[in-house]
Amino acid sequence: MLLRKNYADYPAQAGKLATRHEDLMVVYRDEASRQLRARYFDSESHAIAYSVAGTGNGAVFVSEGGPEVLRYRLTYLHTGADGLSIRFEFAPPGKEFASYIQASAIRVQVPSH
Repeated sequence: MLLRKNYADYPAQAGKLATRHEDLMVVYRDEASRQLRARYFDSESHAIAYSVAGTGNGAVFVSEGGPEVLRYRLTYLHTGADGLSIRFEFAPPGKEFASYIQASAIRVQVPSH
């Protein structure tokens, strides 16, 4: 099992208060299907069940459900020794996936105390 915790702080702008988005994802192997799955929960009351597929240099998380429901796709791609490309997309019912967020991340070594 892999546990991923994340947060993003958004500053106040255009008359809106500063906000914080927090989320939690649990990635696990479903023993019945022998497939990787994930469950995502966030501070905006979203709960998403994902199927997970590995790629040569990353992983793709696709929400469960057919084209008649709102779907999500989260892609992580390795971009170097300590780099990661992140893309989050959504597809309204009957539509193709469209990009919502693209970002990158780097591994930072935290000194031990």
